[in-house]
Amino acid sequence: MTSSEEFKKVITVPLSITIASFILIIITSGVTNSNAVSALIGGYMGLFIGILIVLVVTAINVPMNNWYYLAPFILVLIIIFTLLSYIYSYYNRIANGEVSEYYIAYSNLSTIFLAIQLIMLFKGLYSITDDFTKTLFPGKSYSLLILFGVVDMLIVITLGVILKFYSTQG
Repeated sequence: MTSSEEFKKVITVPLSITIASFILIIITSGVTNSNAVSALIGGYMGLFIGILIVLVVTAINVPMNNWYYLAPFILVLIIIFTLLSYIYSYYNRIANGEVSEYYIAYSNLSTIFLAIQLIMLFKGLYSITDDFTKTLFPGKSYSLLILFGVVDMLIVITLGVILKFYSTQG
């Protein structure tokens, strides 16, 4: 187990990866051409890797009795993985602009919820004191993180339904 200062220094690198990837996602979200969709995939891959590194580093430092605080990280990883699988599956349809306008709306909505979750996650991580046995997130923040994760997952599932059943190709 490391001190909180060492922990904060270690998670600075994946935080940088996460921020850079999220900026790429914001720029390319809603754009429907092959270069933008490829950049969107790269952004989500970088975000996935950054959050995965944070999850591993946090899991190493959090005592066994507090592991349930890793659930928001796992939920975010599941959301990102689901989004990546949809983008890979419907790459040609998205790149050719053969998607409903609802795709762009729900994609932007998912990005907003993901941003809120990431801000709350990293705020919780940077507020850790030297005592890792205390909670990562206060009860209210933890509940909100889970709530936002569930709502975002519902948005992502709706996005999958839109991609599967609502096409603008003739």
